[in-house]
Amino acid sequence: MARSRKLVFPLAGLAIILLLGAGAWWYTTHGPGVTVPELGEVVTFAEDVGPIILNHCASCHRSSGAAPFELITYADVADRADEIADVTGRRVMPPWLPGSDLDIYKYQRSLSDGQIDTIRKWVAGGCVEGGVANLPENEEWPEGWQLGTPDQVVKMPRPYHLPPGGEDIVRNFVIPFSAKKRLFVNAIEFRPGNPRVVRHAFAWFESTGATRGFDARDMEPGSEGMPRGVDAVHPDSHLLVWTPGMKAERNEERAPWRLESRLDLILQLHMVPSDDPEIIEAELGLYYADNIDIEETKPLLLRFGPRILDIPAGESTHVIEDSFRLPVKTRVLEIYPHAHHFCRRISVTAVLPDEHNKPLIEIDDWNADLREPYRYLRPIVLPEGSEIKMQFVFDNSANNPRNPNDPPIQVGFGPRFSNTIGDLWVQVLTENNEDRYRLKKNYADKAGPIHRAGYEHKLEMNPDDELARFNLGWLQLQYREWAKARKSLEEVIRVAPDFAPARSSLGLIYMGNGNLKKAVKYFDEALESDPDCYEAHINLGMIALQNGRPGDAIKRFKLAVLSYPYNADCHTYLGYAYLELGFFSDAVKRFQKAQRLDPEDRKPVIAMEKVVKFFQEEKLE
Repeated sequence: MARSRKLVFPLAGLAIILLLGAGAWWYTTHGPGVTVPELGEVVTFAEDVGPIILNHCASCHRSSGAAPFELITYADVADRADEIADVTGRRVMPPWLPGSDLDIYKYQRSLSDGQIDTIRKWVAGGCVEGGVANLPENEEWPEGWQLGTPDQVVKMPRPYHLPPGGEDIVRNFVIPFSAKKRLFVNAIEFRPGNPRVVRHAFAWFESTGATRGFDARDMEPGSEGMPRGVDAVHPDSHLLVWTPGMKAERNEERAPWRLESRLDLILQLHMVPSDDPEIIEAELGLYYADNIDIEETKPLLLRFGPRILDIPAGESTHVIEDSFRLPVKTRVLEIYPHAHHFCRRISVTAVLPDEHNKPLIEIDDWNADLREPYRYLRPIVLPEGSEIKMQFVFDNSANNPRNPNDPPIQVGFGPRFSNTIGDLWVQVLTENNEDRYRLKKNYADKAGPIHRAGYEHKLEMNPDDELARFNLGWLQLQYREWAKARKSLEEVIRVAPDFAPARSSLGLIYMGNGNLKKAVKYFDEALESDPDCYEAHINLGMIALQNGRPGDAIKRFKLAVLSYPYNADCHTYLGYAYLELGFFSDAVKRFQKAQRLDPEDRKPVIAMEKVVKFFQEEKLE
């Protein structure tokens, strides 16, 4: 039978105290104004202990936090003084997963020895309150938005009713987003609506409406499972993650990320039911930035770990490893290990060209309830040729106190706590866009076979999994495996006839084989299912160009621009059509727009070079 999905902490029987500081995860070791009293001084709550508690514990221990009780006032803390001294003294709380010897993270929230001793002295001295005038104010954790009123708030279209009891639930909620212009986001703040049952949240964006289609076929708000579309992207490689107690922050050190118009924001919530019915109404606050340098090099997310993971029942040491050699010099900005309760140890190391090891993260006692991203105090510089290596160790035996299955059963890859996962996200920054392009290409060559194996494995388990079938077909299309891709996509349409991306992709295959009549048929059908399917508009425009109808092509490309105005390809192909009619000025404007939208795309650059060469030759004649 399955064990309870409640938080599992090291000390049984102390549930009421073990959440102390559980969410104060994004503060430095010494909070603002925190001092350690000199020997012989009277330790008070107002001047000494209060700032520690507010800086390290109040993120969860407040009325809107994830913890079951508050630690805001003197009375709150004094009532639990002995328990607080106990769990902080044994470093059970505040929780901090990486080894304490790696003092390299920006928001390292573990208490210093001096802070722990201050709490101990305060309790031993009778819990003196101190002067009322010196009591700390709870300015860091307001009850409203942490960062102030957002520029825009986006919400779930409908509330989700989480039933009581039972297994944990992972659902993807579609929040349509539109704007009159491209926006740049300086910060995003998650408000899950019910942090006591939401374990963590991810957000990403889609342009094809793939997840929207799954949502429409589900009777309840949202749809189950992993990210749904092949175009699910983290904007400008910013990992948008929320965990209980996580402090919202502005991108003071990172460039704001681009937010295009007419996209679907996908909010994935991992929820653990309580004993009562719960209503989930999550919302996100967006904070915009001005004066953006769009030419600035953007970071890149590298994902490590297999898409196939099967651990036999009773196996106590199941090891997975992955690695990637960096083709260019990079700076590591952030690292995010993601695993469930079967994982016990995590080690990530960079092996430098001189064979020296540089640890990126070491966790000897992994706890999925405490996962979070780790941002470095200073970026970790890795020279060209360095190799990032990860190792996750899993325990699917009865000796694992966090194993959700009793007795243990075989577990496979999946999003729920009854499944397992072994992902590692590493955010890096290159010296320039040329290096970023090279890194991105090398990484894609590595990641493609891993994803293919994962999709094939899913289809072995469930041949009617249309998402896995479509993703496999899309990969086969990228590798020019035309026959295999056509078979995969036709199977998707059999299972999900209204899935527009599958019909558009099939049209692309027939277009490449010269069967334009059948290609047009599939593109038209895709637009019937989704009038905003910009890929279908682009390909119909290309067919018009090939048939000597640049005027019709321009109409199609303009529809593509309307559907997805911030897609570089839409503008590039519109530029091609203008060139065919001799509208050089309009063509150049479109190519320049495409270059600004995607500095790494070579198509508009090559087109511009051809225009310049044409005029140079005309001048010579």
